[in-house]
Amino acid sequence: IGGLTSAENPQTLKFSLPSDIIPSSVITSAVLYESPLPLLVDAYDRLAKEPYGGFEQVTSLSYPIILALQYLKNNNSVLDPSFLSYTTEKLRKAYKILLG
Repeated sequence: IGGLTSAENPQTLKFSLPSDIIPSSVITSAVLYESPLPLLVDAYDRLAKEPYGGFEQVTSLSYPIILALQYLKNNNSVLDPSFLSYTTEKLRKAYKILLG
């Protein structure tokens, strides 16, 4: 679920669980981000893995890195040098694998 919220524009989320659910069997959480950037970095951290395997595996792991870097560059975001170094190294490894 995405969108903007503020005191003037509050958002409500409603959901229901099945009546036969086992008590204490569901754990949930919610995260609110102040802008798309923290969401992108959080998503990247969850997706980023060492490149491995064949073409399909390497490209599926590398594509989110490329999207993240393009978004940050196109939105004039200040890139954390350690994030930039980390992502660049992942792309180098992926490129080496693809070259054989």
